[in-house]
Amino acid sequence: MSINEETKLSVDQNRLFYQQMRTTTPLQAVVATGWFGVLMYHDSSIIPIFWLVIFLAFLTFRYSVYLKIKVQDDYKIASQINAVNRNALIAAALNGLLWSTFYVYSFYHLSEQWMLLFAAFVVVLMASGFITLTVHKQSFYAFFSCFIVPIIIFTFMFNDMGDTLFFMALIYIFFGINILSLYKNINKTIIDSLKSVIENKRLASRLQELSNTDSLTKLSNRRHFEEESNRFFEKAVELKQKVAIVMIDIDFFKLYNDNYGHLQGDNVIEQVAKGVKNALLKNSDLIARYGGEEFIVMLTNTSEAEAEKMAKKLVSIVEALEIEHKYSTVSPFVTISLGMAIVAPADNLILRELIDKADHALYQAKSAGRNRYCIHS
Repeated sequence: MSINEETKLSVDQNRLFYQQMRTTTPLQAVVATGWFGVLMYHDSSIIPIFWLVIFLAFLTFRYSVYLKIKVQDDYKIASQINAVNRNALIAAALNGLLWSTFYVYSFYHLSEQWMLLFAAFVVVLMASGFITLTVHKQSFYAFFSCFIVPIIIFTFMFNDMGDTLFFMALIYIFFGINILSLYKNINKTIIDSLKSVIENKRLASRLQELSNTDSLTKLSNRRHFEEESNRFFEKAVELKQKVAIVMIDIDFFKLYNDNYGHLQGDNVIEQVAKGVKNALLKNSDLIARYGGEEFIVMLTNTSEAEAEKMAKKLVSIVEALEIEHKYSTVSPFVTISLGMAIVAPADNLILRELIDKADHALYQAKSAGRNRYCIHS
């Protein structure tokens, strides 16, 4: 499964959005509690208490969403990106509404001097919201509309109550206009930075893929197989599952190369690789090009009967490709020989020993006439 660039950008925007929300959550909780104390000093009704409980519950919920987003992988977030974007917008709008409601309530219960102090806090909250929400366009406009706009309108409605309120309204307008003028450029800078990060990750992933892949067959190369097989083997040991290693060699490949040419030889390797890969039943089975005309397969969570059945199948599949090989002494077509070793992993057994046993079984299969499999006993 892959994620297109647009969805990946949206995923990264939401990750950054919630990460910044996490940073501002403790600050908002402290400020809200402090201002609640000031308001309670002037007004001991239940309304400020009710507001604080709702606000702290909101911050707690928002923080829990961040923790959930944090542990989810990109594919999980991408699968529900519309809901994630919608929740981010609702959170920003609700945050703005809670603060604007608190502002209006404070207006009726505090003196102009206290409201002037609150104005300074509103400016700080504007700047904090701007920094936090710039990365997420919908949330930015939701917060701006639900917090700054109502405060400006409300303050102007009561500007006849004193020069202080009129001055406060001018401050809000000034900062509001500046925030809107700065938003577009800063948002573009952030988005461009995220796009660069995504592109760098994509290139790094591609380079990693190329370093792990055999260029001819597109199978894993030997180095990558050794890394992955060790991880799978350790898991099998932990789960006490049987593991089989199958070594595969194309019969009389040197004669084929010498008589048909290296280009045709490469074509044979490609076809054999494709046939073997398509025969594997489980996603947990590993296959790699191990050397020139050699392949290695790890069958996980398998039994002796299943492993032997797979060995027979692989031998038959390759011969059934009917790739002409007039210089083979065992068949008119290209064939393979297999060596297999199967074991129930134990803590004192290393994977290298299992591979050596499979390699020895391959030598026995070739010595016995080729176009067959041999199981290490």
